[in-house]
Amino acid sequence: MKMQEPILDEVKLFEDIKRVNSELFAFFKEKYDFILSEKINQPQPPEDVDKLIKRFIVRSSEKPIFQKLNGADDIKDLLEDINDLAKAMGNSIDDIVQSYEEQLKNDQVVETIDMISRLVQKFRKALNARVKKFHVDDAVTVDEMQSDFFDLISKILKENLIERIIPAIYEGMKIGNVEIYDLILGKINNFLSAMGIRTLEIEAGQKINYDFCRPTESEENSTDDYRLKEVIKEIRQLPYIFDEDHIVVEGEVIGWRFING
Repeated sequence: MKMQEPILDEVKLFEDIKRVNSELFAFFKEKYDFILSEKINQPQPPEDVDKLIKRFIVRSSEKPIFQKLNGADDIKDLLEDINDLAKAMGNSIDDIVQSYEEQLKNDQVVETIDMISRLVQKFRKALNARVKKFHVDDAVTVDEMQSDFFDLISKILKENLIERIIPAIYEGMKIGNVEIYDLILGKINNFLSAMGIRTLEIEAGQKINYDFCRPTESEENSTDDYRLKEVIKEIRQLPYIFDEDHIVVEGEVIGWRFING
């Protein structure tokens, strides 16, 4: 009996799956210089991008960590608290990855989340090494001490955690397997919240806030509708802030490109 030929939509779906998996692997290889074995697996259905970005929202009622520094005597205890929070985050993520590896051995997603786990451990090492070097010898006032501490902490969080790991989780979620990435993201969000960091909640369709967001435009997002000028089409990353005067990482948004005529 002759087998039925696959319908066109099924062929297109399979090709799309191969393409997005290849793009994710290229993303990791270029950004983090990891070598991955390419395997094509059927992913879980991806989530709508607008809904997906809401998973990255961080809320916090904690006082910003740098504002808890009120004198040289506070430094030791404060640094211990930060390292304890980072250790708890790292251990929790390790447990999640180990549990998932036992369920799906040699799976492409396992390799990806294992890399994220290693990046978290690198963040912990960088955090521990750099906060140990913090001193207040040159600071005269409490405001100066807090400002110096903010500069130190925000730089580490930006370069070693948020900008390195959050985009990787987002790209993984866009392909599928949202559940496992969401577990890891939850631990990172909890850590950031405990540090007093929150995200600024922005939505597609709002005007771009240039104080907190870095927009990009392209020909693909061109419009002749003047109402869409300087309006967010898609959010790639939320802004991470301690408060409105202390930005840790700018948000990344795709804006409509208005063409007059």
